[in-house]
Amino acid sequence: ESNKKKRLAWSRGKRRLTVQNYWNKVIFSDESKIMIGHDSRVYVWRKKDEGWRPDLVTPKQSKPTCYEVMVWGCIAWGDVGMITSVHGNINAEKYHEILDENLWPVIARHFPAKNYIFQQDNAPVHTARSTQEYLHRNDVTCMSWPAQSPDLNIIEYVVTSEEKAHDTSR
Repeated sequence: ESNKKKRLAWSRGKRRLTVQNYWNKVIFSDESKIMIGHDSRVYVWRKKDEGWRPDLVTPKQSKPTCYEVMVWGCIAWGDVGMITSVHGNINAEKYHEILDENLWPVIARHFPAKNYIFQQDNAPVHTARSTQEYLHRNDVTCMSWPAQSPDLNIIEYVVTSEEKAHDTSR
């Protein structure tokens, strides 16, 4: 309930901002783990009047195969930004490396005057003291972000579209 109120207040505070004076300066970012075959369940979308389709059912595997990849990506008004695979878990040090290798090219290409606003959520690696120091040391202007608000981040829909595009079971 508290986070709902904070998200609403955040949204109301941003509602009068336009693309020309604000949103075209935002670099949205996020990490996502894409898993295929995680729990061996396959979901099938059927039309309302469509019945059971045995041709869409696969035999159950004794040991499910799981493929997973962690990705970090960003998207800006004028471009899709960067997407990169991340090996292993993300800690603060690895997050700084991701930003060094992937955020700065987007800034250089789209924001040479450094008039950008960087969006990241409240993941522990983003709020870590060393990350806050890194951002301050590199003069990265960050957008405040309300807790538990993935529906506000436009990059969430990019990842969802990618998952759907690569998921042959749908």
